Amino acid sequence: MMIRYLRGSALVRSASSIKGAAAVIPKERLEKFITQMEDAADRASLEKKNAEYLPVALVERLIAGESAVRIFREWRGVSQDKLATTAGIGKSMLSQIESGKKEPSLVTARRLAAALDVTLEEIV
Repeated sequence: MMIRYLRGSALVRSASSIKGAAAVIPKERLEKFITQMEDAADRASLEKKNAEYLPVALVERLIAGESAVRIFREWRGVSQDKLATTAGIGKSMLSQIESGKKEPSLVTARRLAAALDVTLEEIV
């Protein structure tokens, strides 16, 4: 897309994908649109900055191969009993998953992720 001034009061926006097509809009309207897009980009950037980040020590535990379920559970301050109840699984099953003795089914992994407020990808 190319933008250029036309007589100082309006701008021409040429769409390169459509040969010869152009639109003339008032300069004020384009400037308002640009400001709105910049504001939206700023908000998106701010939301990304406010995203939740794991402390380095927890990331190191993940890299070392420790159970992501255990790491997120401890980080959230949730007991095994509470997580098992919330996810609808037995405490012994959760213990086996956290110790690496058992792989969770897809359904169980989704329940654990939801209970821990993380994505499925973060715990499998």
